Amino acid sequence: AAYNTANSAGGGSSVNTYINMTMTGAISSPYIGVSRFYPPANVTINTVYANLSAAATSGNFTFIIKKNGTSIGNTFTIPTNQTIMPPMTINVNLVTTDYLTLDVNGANATDLFVRIKYINT
Repeated sequence: AAYNTANSAGGGSSVNTYINMTMTGAISSPYIGVSRFYPPANVTINTVYANLSAAATSGNFTFIIKKNGTSIGNTFTIPTNQTIMPPMTINVNLVTTDYLTLDVNGANATDLFVRIKYINT
């Protein structure tokens, strides 16, 4: 699957802003992400949203977010036959030299869209 990242414009310290990370096309598990997202400022990630364009039918679709190559400690799951993951609250601090990647585990699916909400710190 192709892997792309994008970031919306930065905001003030109390303004919610989003990182959009996408994997388009057929996603075969396991997939180790190599594309990196670097934050535009020091930030705190507080919520992760995710959806698929086509649900996994052979099991749960799971992914992890890595900070500098190490899992942030959460496994994110979109249940079998579902396309939307309930929002998950997290608390991860990043500085401008940190980077994020995505790894996919579990079932195969199509088009992963991950939206990560953060505030500048």
